[in-house]
Amino acid sequence: MQFQIGATGVNANEWIQPTICTFKNQFHCFYGELGSGRIKHVRSSDGIHWDVAHQTNVGDSRGRPSCSIVFWGQMHVFYRHGRGEILHIRTTDGETWDTPYNIGWATEDRSGASVASLDDSFVLVYRNYQGDGIMYSKFTGGWKHGNTGHTSRAPRPGIVAYGGRYHLFYKDGGDNGHNRGIMHAFSNDGETWMGATPFHVSNTETSASPIAVGYGAKLHLFYRDARGNAIFHAASVNGFEFEPAAPFNIGLDLYDGPSTAVLDNTLCLIGVEANGSKVMRAVHKP
Repeated sequence: MQFQIGATGVNANEWIQPTICTFKNQFHCFYGELGSGRIKHVRSSDGIHWDVAHQTNVGDSRGRPSCSIVFWGQMHVFYRHGRGEILHIRTTDGETWDTPYNIGWATEDRSGASVASLDDSFVLVYRNYQGDGIMYSKFTGGWKHGNTGHTSRAPRPGIVAYGGRYHLFYKDGGDNGHNRGIMHAFSNDGETWMGATPFHVSNTETSASPIAVGYGAKLHLFYRDARGNAIFHAASVNGFEFEPAAPFNIGLDLYDGPSTAVLDNTLCLIGVEANGSKVMRAVHKP
């Protein structure tokens, strides 16, 4: 498994990590424009070549894009705005966006969110406002908010649906944030969360925000190493027991953990380069 590493051709604030999802046979990347704070949108059919000449605005939205998902035939983007409010904007065609609305909860400054869907629901996870608790917001036609019972000081907890469950990965919030282990919880409904076995993903330490994605009949975990110099890679068949995967170091160095999406048989990771502003991509095809 080798990744093709390169730049997308767009730039973003390093502390506003971009998000990626797939919609209408394309990858869609959302990022915070340098200077203006406007949320921008760029597309790619293969994850390698991005249509930089046709970047568009996401309505009139301004803020910190956190995560995106396709649900009920619509593409949804969530972003932090103002004093931490999480706003939600959606489109049916990738071009025309509804008016943003507040989902009724807030997140910590400079924190992001991640989102996953299972059956007839999707669940958003994020750090609570002025705290370390990992919160959830579940949508099934209406919103339900709650606390997962887990804590982290990394900017973004990572959620994924795999094996009929929601899985949550996050940097250990213990010892005043100095612990670096990657912790793992799971839920059958997105509301009641339990520590996985093993609770600490074996042989992992991170300095940032881990994220997982189902790809090629495995759950792949990507995370920034403990010293902040590379993105490492582990994988699991059953979603609980992880082993280092090849390549262990995928060859990408990001400011935080990546965002991930799969289009057909292509996996794309995206994030802002360490010590820079380029939005980078790492693409794998069988």
